[in-house]
Amino acid sequence: MNDLTVNVGVRYDRNDLFESEHQLAPRIGLAYFLKATNTVFRASYNRMFITPEYENILISSSAQAASITPPDIQANAQLGGGQLYNVSERHDAWNVGFQQGLGSKLRFDGSLWYRRVHNAADQDQFFNTGIVFPLNFATAFLQGWNLRLDLAPVLGGLRGYASVGHVVARYCNPFVGGLFLSSSALDSFQGGCFMIDHDQDIQEQVGLFYDFGKSGLWAGVTQRYDSGLVTDAGAPADVLSSPDTAYAYSYIHFNQDPQRVASRTVWSFSLGARLQPYGIPAELQFDLLNAFDEKGLYNFQSTFGGTHVIPPRTFAGRVKYAF
Repeated sequence: MNDLTVNVGVRYDRNDLFESEHQLAPRIGLAYFLKATNTVFRASYNRMFITPEYENILISSSAQAASITPPDIQANAQLGGGQLYNVSERHDAWNVGFQQGLGSKLRFDGSLWYRRVHNAADQDQFFNTGIVFPLNFATAFLQGWNLRLDLAPVLGGLRGYASVGHVVARYCNPFVGGLFLSSSALDSFQGGCFMIDHDQDIQEQVGLFYDFGKSGLWAGVTQRYDSGLVTDAGAPADVLSSPDTAYAYSYIHFNQDPQRVASRTVWSFSLGARLQPYGIPAELQFDLLNAFDEKGLYNFQSTFGGTHVIPPRTFAGRVKYAF
């Protein structure tokens, strides 16, 4: 079957940091081209083994760390011989999709993906410092979909793309590895599963570019919309009470469950020149990023102790020279 493509492989992983962990990781990918409709159908499965983050892992996995964790977590530590080892993640990842040609200039691509994770990894922060350490939850469920439309050059040089995606990201108790400093964190997760800050309803981006004939000059515009990541800002009064966080108050939806940062739309404009037609092996590019100076947050009080704001209006230039 010349229209069917099959890729099969297997990988062996081993981790001997604390206790011996190992896994055979099979993977298979299938793609079928349907000539009658100019359609490609695809599906894949991948078993993955991902070792934990190593920064401060010896402290996080120590018996001393387990001894100062909340009582409910200490019970899990006793099952592990008095320690909550940080162990490797194990993923089962599925992906199905298709690609459809629409005439000679348009291509549409769609996919659905799903991951089930055992020993789901994360990081936590040592109070209000820059010290971080790894931890593990029992399971995680990650899923989403992606759509994309690509436009090949038409009308003398117009090209572009449009894409949209959706991500659901949930971690589930119990805690199974690492250092936990506060019972309040445990109490807030008693529901079993909770959304993490990769969860976002809609991400959308559009880019249009125009090449001015054979001159090497081009211009472009991009637009990006983010509906807002999950965050845990806490009570509005607590955010407003600190000069370090008060400025973020208006960019957080406190009445949502879970809380999310506010949505935002960012526009950017670009001009460029390819100098190869003039015998110069170089390219120039000038960008006006976040052209309308949109304000917003990426996340609030992240693991690394920061509240990340989106970059303000920025002018940037780039020179690429081949030699």
